[in-house]
Amino acid sequence: KYSPSFAVFMVPFAMFDRKVSASLFFLFNLACLYYSFWLSRKLIFFTDLSFKKTAFIVSIVFVLSFRAILHCLDSGQVGLLILFLILSGLYAISKRKELRGSFLIGFAGMIKYMPFIFAFYFFLRKKFKYKSRRSSIIMSWTAKHWQY
Repeated sequence: KYSPSFAVFMVPFAMFDRKVSASLFFLFNLACLYYSFWLSRKLIFFTDLSFKKTAFIVSIVFVLSFRAILHCLDSGQVGLLILFLILSGLYAISKRKELRGSFLIGFAGMIKYMPFIFAFYFFLRKKFKYKSRRSSIIMSWTAKHWQY
């Protein structure tokens, strides 16, 4: 279900017993959720909003996506991690740090294949540099871990 390179990422959680590692991964998912909201605000509005407006927008988004967030947190899925990696990659690309952004989106693609949707976006926008970097990162990491 997951790539072998993602198993390397999960090694620190395997050092503890099941309940402790599940709690740590839950806290990790909460941190990913918080930073995903923060990155979404930076990507969408480009300016700092007042605390009242930010709290209103975040609460509306949270209420509308509560079911999916709760499922991800309850079952220990990696959806919030993938969301965080994609948003981090897009934020890095918007700040002209293309290599870091391509790496983050490529790493999200190594976990699950959903981020490959961005390949069509970069292809239509004629951003072949991002597509080639992301593909090379994915292939090199995957080939490296398929040896074992």
